[in-house]
Amino acid sequence: MVEKTVSGPLTILEVNARWTELEGLQGQPLRLDLGQVDELDTAGLQLLIALKLKARMRGTRLEYTNHSLPVLRVLSLTGAAGILGDKLRIPSGMRAELPFAYGARRGS
Repeated sequence: MVEKTVSGPLTILEVNARWTELEGLQGQPLRLDLGQVDELDTAGLQLLIALKLKARMRGTRLEYTNHSLPVLRVLSLTGAAGILGDKLRIPSGMRAELPFAYGARRGS
């Protein structure tokens, strides 16, 4: 599996260049570390979703790992974590801020 770290902002200003860079890596199993992403907007989220869908269409595996706090915030706000389907590690001190309530089952 090829591993790559994505760093810096992932916003509308960078999406075009990032698509070219990351789409070219697909065709083989790929793990993208999002731990260094310091800003994410809806254009960046669309990029992550599009890359994931393209990988599924090609029959290859794409994992997002080590989600940064800005990425976790957008996933929590939009409910898109289920679309991406990756395991999330939420820092214990951030669980109240990042409820991930969309489709979640709450135990009693």
